[in-house]
Amino acid sequence: MQLIEILEEVVDTLKNNPEINTLETKVNSTIQVADVLRRKCEDLDGKVLANKVQQQELAKEIRNLVGKLQVDIAAAALVSQPARKYHYELDPADPDGSWDKIIKEGQSIQRKYNLDAEAYWQAKQGDSPSGKGWYGTVGMPVITIVANAPEYNFRSTKRLPGRFRLWSPARWSSTMRFHCDTGPTLHDNWTNSAGIAYGFKTDAPIGLYVEPTTYVDEQFTVRPFEQSIENCLIVAHNGTLPIYLADNQDRLWIRDCNIQQHQGAQAGIKHGPPVQTDTIKQAPMANVYLADPKFLDLQVEGPHNAQRPQTAIFAAGNNIHMRGLNLYGWLQGPYLHGGLNRYVQVQVHKSNTHNGRQPLPLNEVCGVTLNKYLPGEVAECVGAGVAKFPPVAYVAPSTFGTHRKGEGLYGG
Repeated sequence: MQLIEILEEVVDTLKNNPEINTLETKVNSTIQVADVLRRKCEDLDGKVLANKVQQQELAKEIRNLVGKLQVDIAAAALVSQPARKYHYELDPADPDGSWDKIIKEGQSIQRKYNLDAEAYWQAKQGDSPSGKGWYGTVGMPVITIVANAPEYNFRSTKRLPGRFRLWSPARWSSTMRFHCDTGPTLHDNWTNSAGIAYGFKTDAPIGLYVEPTTYVDEQFTVRPFEQSIENCLIVAHNGTLPIYLADNQDRLWIRDCNIQQHQGAQAGIKHGPPVQTDTIKQAPMANVYLADPKFLDLQVEGPHNAQRPQTAIFAAGNNIHMRGLNLYGWLQGPYLHGGLNRYVQVQVHKSNTHNGRQPLPLNEVCGVTLNKYLPGEVAECVGAGVAKFPPVAYVAPSTFGTHRKGEGLYGG
């Protein structure tokens, strides 16, 4: 009788499911199969099967059927998603408020897609080897924050969660000014329990915080996938760090941007652990490692000083691809302190400023640093030298770029 009761419960649940009118014919036929199996069990009720093998085969058949029903129900939820608007335009009269509203509304749209995709693929394939949230995040739409106005002035840190994109329809048509002089503002101040920074810390306010894995609520987990920043002119004020990449973005894309750091921090784009905040529920620090990021066609204008440490881009990860980088006013170009299969191609402008000032010791300008360098990796620079430190190197052999002679290298 136990088998009959199980099947009756499954069939009744399906027939009374509010999603049932969206199911395809194959699901309805599955219900018919369930009915057949139930009647088969009724016929067998009170009879003794010939052997345990027959019992096991029948039980396996029923378990497979239940699994198929779960997948079909989840699939019906996926295809029943209504058409949505995924582009939201920033309001130049209230850039902070409109940005925060876009994040809230965008994630409310993403939530159902996330939960439906997570349920479907979990039922179909079991646990993701990449952990909770992988299925759901891949299955939800990318929300685009559209910058159309000539200028936006932000007074606090702006979040860029997983599957969010900042985009201007014309190259450098919108200037995003990050003043970061009011809260809530995050800071580049992470240290471990012993007070040791990850690489180095600037203590600077953060302009754009590219989020790690976050828990929007108990069910809705967002992984840091497909975040992108495109076509914008980003200006740092009040010592702001323009872009902070938290933890382990997957397939990050920053392209066709001008990042101006004349009044900013000693780093342009900095990759590091999740910073301390009560405004976002973040996953614990993972491996602080980028996977397949692209930095394409960027003009990065530095602080035009010789203070150390400094770097235009500080990061680690696999398959990092940097191409078309044009650097002004930086003592140190990209500094990739760990990873595999890295490719970097840079041009450096290191002449005097327009008024004749020479802010940098030109012979110490380093276009690219690759620590833990492995054969086959590419680090090319026009206009300045390159530093490639093999895995056995731990200190700087000379004063060059961000390091003085004898200082410990950032690496790991």
